[in-house]
Amino acid sequence: MRENGILASVVGLYTFNPKRRERYQKVKNLLKLAPPAHQPNQQWVADFTYLKTRERRWVYLATIMDAFSRKIVGWSISHTRDFNFTFAALKMALSRRKITQNLIFHTDQGIEYAGLNFQRALKESGLTPSMSGKGRCLDNPTAESFFHTFKTESFYQKVFDNIKQIRREFVLYIDFYNKQRLHSSIGYLSPEDYETANV
Repeated sequence: MRENGILASVVGLYTFNPKRRERYQKVKNLLKLAPPAHQPNQQWVADFTYLKTRERRWVYLATIMDAFSRKIVGWSISHTRDFNFTFAALKMALSRRKITQNLIFHTDQGIEYAGLNFQRALKESGLTPSMSGKGRCLDNPTAESFFHTFKTESFYQKVFDNIKQIRREFVLYIDFYNKQRLHSSIGYLSPEDYETANV
């Protein structure tokens, strides 16, 4: 692209830092090997995306989705991408769901998830980490699909001045998404209705 004068829209979001490698922990893609979830709290998939305010300031949205029902069980919104950002979403999910079985927690290999602090938090919570292959966003399609849906149905429909407005909008949207939005992949039910019908 560079030869043709085309620059990616995310230029400047990442800064290479070789020292970061010391804090990484690589994990196998267990989700790829596992059968599809047949009840809640067997497989969670986590990811984050970039949003921008009218002031052109970056805001980051992290979510945790139950792969069985497509329900968003935890989320976090922040101006910074660090352990506290992704851990806040994890804390929310753990406070809302009762884990009574082995649970696969699947992410990409970003430092926000692969960092030793986050991996330690997963293990201390009794969750089994799983990671996509390097640079393989298609290994986590349900999370990617949710972000596309949220941006299309909500975020791109309005202009947001600051992070507070984005957070307020997401609270409203996630209530609609979990309770009312129908999904073809779960029999045209909402995530909450699907869980109720199958538990």
